[in-house]
Amino acid sequence: FLSDLSENICMLMSKNGCTRTEAYLVDQSIYTEYGEYAGPCTKGFWPNETAKSWPDGIRTPFPVTLTAFPVPASRKNDLKSWKKDWFGIQSPMSEMVQPRIRYVRNCVRKPLTKTAPEYAGFVVEAWPSNSHMSNPFLFFHASNPLQVALHLTIMLRSVTKIMPFAHIFQQTVGEYIVKQK
Repeated sequence: FLSDLSENICMLMSKNGCTRTEAYLVDQSIYTEYGEYAGPCTKGFWPNETAKSWPDGIRTPFPVTLTAFPVPASRKNDLKSWKKDWFGIQSPMSEMVQPRIRYVRNCVRKPLTKTAPEYAGFVVEAWPSNSHMSNPFLFFHASNPLQVALHLTIMLRSVTKIMPFAHIFQQTVGEYIVKQK
């Protein structure tokens, strides 16, 4: 069923202009849902302004990024430890230094399409504004250049343990939340 469904969705997307369509079976884990941000970056955005107030099926009104990544080669034989670092270190740390308003982790079980790259995880992150994605002071919740450098260093130390930078795919995307009933 999933394979047929993924092929039909990919075919529909291709007909509507998507040039790259792959599908994966994932275990999804919502770390932070709209309106639930628990970090220190709350200046004027939380919680009411970011709570989900739009209907399912309508494009999310906030900028959203998708990051896809493989497991680092040095950790392929210890996926349990890799996932523990992603879920137990990277996710909570990034919540403290970045003003994300939604953070969803997807661990890949298996690819469902033949052309799918060998990714191990996907992260979907929503941001309060486009400025938060382009201004390092907003992106790293910093009030001065030293804080930017400190938060960047903390982030790089953590993220390089779970994803090899040379093989990351990152894209700003449109998000449409559709829940099955």
